[in-house]
Amino acid sequence: MVPLEHRIKKPDFWRPAPVIALTTAVLLLLAGIGMAAYAERSYKTQKIDQVSVQARILASTVSAALSFKDRDAAQEYVDALGANPEIQAAALYDERGTLFTSYSRMPGDTLPKSIQAAKPQLAHEHLTIVAPVFQGGSFLGFVYLRTITEPIASRLERYGIVALLVVMTSLVVIVLGAAHMVLSNTNSELESRVHERTAALETANRQLQEEIGERKRIQELELETQARFRFLFANNPLPMWVYDLDTLRFLEVNHTASMKYGYSSEEFAEMSISDIRPIEDVGRLIENVETRQTALQQSGPWRHRKKDGGIITVEISSHILNWDGRRAALVVAEDITERKNLEQQLRQAQKMEAVGRLTGGISHDFNNLLGIIMGNLDLLMERVGNDAESAELAREALEGAQRGAELTKRMLAFARMQPLQPKIVDLNEILPGMTAMLQRTLREDISVDMAPVSGLWPARCDKSQVEDAILNLAINARDAMPHGGKLLIETANACLDEEYAMRHADVTAGDYVMLAVTDSGTGMAPDVIERAFEPFFTTKPAGQGTGLGLSMVYGFARQSGGHVKIYSELGHGTTVRLYLPRNRQDGDASAETEWDDKAALADNHETVLVVEDDTRLRRVAVKLLTELGYAVHESDSAQHALGLLEDDRSIDLLFTDVVMPGGMTGFDLAKAARSLRPDLRILLTTGYSEDFVKSGTEQPEGVDLIGKPYRKRELALKLRSVIGGGPS
Repeated sequence: MVPLEHRIKKPDFWRPAPVIALTTAVLLLLAGIGMAAYAERSYKTQKIDQVSVQARILASTVSAALSFKDRDAAQEYVDALGANPEIQAAALYDERGTLFTSYSRMPGDTLPKSIQAAKPQLAHEHLTIVAPVFQGGSFLGFVYLRTITEPIASRLERYGIVALLVVMTSLVVIVLGAAHMVLSNTNSELESRVHERTAALETANRQLQEEIGERKRIQELELETQARFRFLFANNPLPMWVYDLDTLRFLEVNHTASMKYGYSSEEFAEMSISDIRPIEDVGRLIENVETRQTALQQSGPWRHRKKDGGIITVEISSHILNWDGRRAALVVAEDITERKNLEQQLRQAQKMEAVGRLTGGISHDFNNLLGIIMGNLDLLMERVGNDAESAELAREALEGAQRGAELTKRMLAFARMQPLQPKIVDLNEILPGMTAMLQRTLREDISVDMAPVSGLWPARCDKSQVEDAILNLAINARDAMPHGGKLLIETANACLDEEYAMRHADVTAGDYVMLAVTDSGTGMAPDVIERAFEPFFTTKPAGQGTGLGLSMVYGFARQSGGHVKIYSELGHGTTVRLYLPRNRQDGDASAETEWDDKAALADNHETVLVVEDDTRLRRVAVKLLTELGYAVHESDSAQHALGLLEDDRSIDLLFTDVVMPGGMTGFDLAKAARSLRPDLRILLTTGYSEDFVKSGTEQPEGVDLIGKPYRKRELALKLRSVIGGGPS
């Protein structure tokens, strides 16, 4: 053995020992700093991964709400995140990047109004993630999540402890290095070997600790992900369940599904998904499950049966997953029953609109023909003299023409193309005058009761059309009570709110005056109610009804800006509620004034300019006016009429059709004529005018109107009203 002093005196080892010790200390310090940097990077990566997973889960959950612009459902999803204390704020943005709905834990927190795709941003104490939302390959918007991170001070404190340990280790290494100077060569060699093996063991231990830490992080992340999934599953406002793809049995059901379908969790556990389907839909369900190819699938509409037997319509979003080793599917069901009902209402409204346009077009041409027939029959009846047989034939022909005119009037009312003369009307004042008429119209075994409410709002509508509507509803009620019964007519103030308007596509929320007609008759089946307003639809035997009564009421209500609703049940009678707009303008209801026929039919010498493009109808109008004692000029176009008005200042009244060729309507002619002759009296005539309807329900100021077809007496009364200032 080499003596100790000899080993100590050897300079080859002990002289560089302090340098080696110092170098080792520096390396350890750098290694400690590297570990701290690695730990900080790992923390950021872990935090970003956790929040990204949560953002993707939220994105898949809210895709249906963003797709249907369901702000309430989206808000419930976002608010549900408030149960997680790490989430500071959350928001949803639509496909344009505009804020759709948001949640923040901090009062006064302001979220971006708009946003675009961005990388994760880790600030001083919070992390922000922006994730896109897709559904079936379609981009729907963004999910914005801001979570709380561990304060930098806490992380620095942890890293400082690590650095202190490294420094202390470095100091120990330096002390050991100094001790080496006095150790023997043998001990130095042995220590060198120990250091080498210690370094190797430390490296191996560090690698082992890193592997253990990584596995632990992955396990914690999986547990957190499962916990978040469980939370979102349990608190989702939409029904959700997991079922076995092989047995179709329910594996897990959330609380919303139990509330929606009426089954408890224990009952669901004993059921399969076919148990919530109508029996006739089970075959299609099995086929759909067997042909499922993709992990994510959307399908519908499906019919689901609740525990109480009720049927709802749903749309399904499903995702194939592994559930405790089983091949399963996660399902989200959205109830679209109300939406389907609204779509059906819209289709019905479109159908009624199409029928109305067809009806209006036919009525327009038919009214012109009836105007020619009725005008000539009026003239013919005055010429038959004492020929009683000819007079009777002419009278019967005229009654038939009048019947046709009444039918076209009802058809136009349904089509909402009948010119109205709305005024401020108190419905309570109409009812007493209708009592006597209804008693004459109805049978003796039907009692009529009136129930006007006090403080009724004034309505703005056409009074004569209201009376016709009441009469038509009363006649329908009479036919529904073949063995007698009771008829109740009542009024009330009504406010149709936004919820009611959302359920009825043709309703605008606001204040209305309600007129209800209730009978104790046979009632209507649902399929009859659905078609009740269609023109010519009737359940009465052939020859006992035109099928236009309710159609006229429907058209009048819609054209007046109102609404009509039927409530009925077989064997329990029917209630028809007519909602008319509340008048908010100042003024009084117009009073009716008696008019003397003799004054209306008296001879006079005023000059009338007749403007009508239909030659036959113009010829009839000229004959009628001539026999009434007027001097008459005629024109077949608006442009020609303006020339006559400018050249002949003796013309007292312009009598013009509304619909004319040449790009200039009767309204345009009236406006141009007034600029030429401010004192000129103007009378418009129309059997149907889409331009008139589009311009509003009120006729132009200072311009009167008479509908086609008109009788000689009606024309005489209207002319005297316009020229002489009498009532119309």
